[in-house]
Amino acid sequence: RFCPLCGEVGRCWICDCTVSNCGRANAPAGTPCPTCGTPKPELGGLNLEDVFFEEVRYNRKFNPYEGFHPHPSERWATELLRSVLLAAYPTEGDMKYSLLLPATVLPENATELRLLGCDAPQYENSPEAATWKEVVVYREPRCLHIFNLVSHGRRLYRSQIYTTDSSFSMHGMSPIMKPRPREEAGPRLPAGDLKRRRAH
Repeated sequence: RFCPLCGEVGRCWICDCTVSNCGRANAPAGTPCPTCGTPKPELGGLNLEDVFFEEVRYNRKFNPYEGFHPHPSERWATELLRSVLLAAYPTEGDMKYSLLLPATVLPENATELRLLGCDAPQYENSPEAATWKEVVVYREPRCLHIFNLVSHGRRLYRSQIYTTDSSFSMHGMSPIMKPRPREEAGPRLPAGDLKRRRAH
């Protein structure tokens, strides 16, 4: 489970009294919460497919390798996201983790779409560096930003790692310089590295 205070995955348990017991995931079931005394429940495995973040539930998987998105009100965003992900993970199976769409489908007049995902399945040999990523797609201007969610001082912050248009980014990142055919549609001024993980 994703800890909202320290940003770690699977290292903490959150008590019913809403206190995050950071670094105590390995404590045996029944260990009392130091704040309220409630015993730690028996926890199942890490669920990366049904997540709550900032009072929004994310549980609809986005598959970049499927050419058709079932909800017309979200296609403006999923087309741009698909082109970015396929450039980074061109072969089906290259991207081993899922980005999750909000449980509620966007209305027709929505101007942004947010997705959430944890890259732990991509790097099974280093689970301690599992990184939560937030993707934000904007309708106008048409661009996409990707952030790592990192903890500092027991708070969670966004650290931008990629953009499709650096002229609309408030973070300076290395531009991606590679030739492409003039007729190819895609990011206008891309910068950063969407595969970058949080520093551990």
